Amino acid sequence: MKEISEMIELKFYEVLNHKMLLQDFEPWVYKTHELESELPEGIYTDLISLNFKEKYAHNQLEKIQRTGSQ
Repeated sequence: MKEISEMIELKFYEVLNHKMLLQDFEPWVYKTHELESELPEGIYTDLISLNFKEKYAHNQLEKIQRTGSQ
């Protein structure tokens, strides 16, 4: 299992707990190259493929996070 940095965990915590807006999280995802090496490949692919402007994007992000936690 890959080790995920505290910084990445914190960003996911912030967005999943509505302390950070999806519109702010999205650019962070695209500019944080460490995500590719720290997240499992399928999780990373799901994350960068997510349409953050979609109505249920937050729910989709929660599903992605749960998948990665298993």
